[in-house]
Amino acid sequence: MLSNDLRADLRDDLREDLQADLRDELLTAITHVGTQLIGRWFPLPKITEASRREPLSQRILDLHSKGGLAQLDQESWIELLELDMSSFRPCLLWLEGALRARKIGISILAEAATRHFQSTAAGFGATISIHSHIYPPLLRQISRPPLCLSILGNPKILGNDSIAVIGSRKGSYESLRASIELGMVFAETSPWSIVSGGAIGCDIAVHEGMLASRMDSISAAIVFAGGLHNQFPKCNARAFHEVVERGGVLISERLWFQDVLPRDFASRNRIVSGMCGATAVMAAAPRSGSLITAHEALEQGRDVYVFDTGDDDVRLEGSRQLITDGALPFSSPHELLEYLCECYDSDNEYYGGFLDNPCQVTDNFGTIDGEYQIN
Repeated sequence: MLSNDLRADLRDDLREDLQADLRDELLTAITHVGTQLIGRWFPLPKITEASRREPLSQRILDLHSKGGLAQLDQESWIELLELDMSSFRPCLLWLEGALRARKIGISILAEAATRHFQSTAAGFGATISIHSHIYPPLLRQISRPPLCLSILGNPKILGNDSIAVIGSRKGSYESLRASIELGMVFAETSPWSIVSGGAIGCDIAVHEGMLASRMDSISAAIVFAGGLHNQFPKCNARAFHEVVERGGVLISERLWFQDVLPRDFASRNRIVSGMCGATAVMAAAPRSGSLITAHEALEQGRDVYVFDTGDDDVRLEGSRQLITDGALPFSSPHELLEYLCECYDSDNEYYGGFLDNPCQVTDNFGTIDGEYQIN
């Protein structure tokens, strides 16, 4: 039997551990919101031991216990930034300086945090921090991992072994046809998830192929350049909605309410390739976004495969250059699938430790009336 003193010590230790975890979550959230407002990536600061020992206010603890960050109102965020986070000042000097240069004060930061987390909850979405066990495992390994991701849909897909499928917005007939076929083949015969940027052309074609398959549930992920409130491009809205309805997931690094900006597409591309062990380029023109994503994948140490039509279409000049540089060509979705089966297994350097049980969540995790939501 434990003595009363020992029980009290254990309760104090548990309380300190819970506060330390919450402090990590709050600092990550604040840093994420701040970096999204200024449009620059910064690494997550390390909390000092002295900062960890500072108690959080009871009001913040009570509100968070009722439903997470979505329960914190603007006043709570201001209180947190002005009082509790004062102990983090040595960790946040760079963020304070960057925000000050952009004339972003505590009230603006607090309003953005409130709006983001409350809008995400109201939209049946969730925010996944880099500390979460369902954060995409390979994404942690890239040089600039997102501190948080907003998601709408099935969170289990984030832990799957995945391949990025990318291609030109003005792909040839053959590349578009092959993208649709690839989506159907992978949906029906492969355990791999398909990740794309959801753009017009090959990106959305591969997901249209998955939706046209005979499968009731598809393992599809679409990464957006802007916030999930305004999914771009709007002409693909029906496909985006159906992907979620069929068990897929929509993802964004941006705050829920942020509109898409031209600079965001290149930033989005590192997530598309970073989530995946391999990238398949269906069509790449010179100086195209697809070529940028392929180079991101190579810099991340991932394999790149290129669909080879065998013709000299000028729209495929980037694809031919990738093959010349050493990317492995494939002529059909089945050939690509064979390559993946040969090259990736449980001992693979990318997926070792993740394939056996990629996502530790229950079958009914966050599911409410067919909608996926993290509570």
